[in-house]
Amino acid sequence: AEMAALNLFVGFKGDAEEMKLPRRNLWLFPSWDHDLNCERFKADWSAPFPVVFIGFPSAKDPSYSVRYPKHQVALVISSVPYEAFEQFENRGKEYENIKQVFKDRLMNCLLREFPQLEDKIEVVELGTPLTFDHFLRSHRGSFLGLAHTRHRFECDWLS
Repeated sequence: AEMAALNLFVGFKGDAEEMKLPRRNLWLFPSWDHDLNCERFKADWSAPFPVVFIGFPSAKDPSYSVRYPKHQVALVISSVPYEAFEQFENRGKEYENIKQVFKDRLMNCLLREFPQLEDKIEVVELGTPLTFDHFLRSHRGSFLGLAHTRHRFECDWLS
């Protein structure tokens, strides 16, 4: 199963320093065995995400608070097998339901690490593999439009 992009965008009301937003990225893994993490998740989508990235672009940009006073943003990124969304190309109620499940799971990852943000949330949007396909014309929801398969890295010119 190809892994595809899952991006959660969260907007907050408040000051970055008061909210204690870090200027560094956070990477979360269920274990150090990354292959096992991926295999478990591919076999059972309710298993922990194989990797979760959390970043606060607004906290890293000194001009952000001038441009958007008292507003902050977080980006929570993970991946999901494309097959989780493939059947919902025409969207609909089932798509919205599964999208909500993954949105809630990524929000839980964020709030587990940063519980002080829960009452500051203003907006939450989830970009699914279908979102990537639609807006970025990516290949099966892949990050940056590139298929993430071992074949991509087997080119002679890469070694």
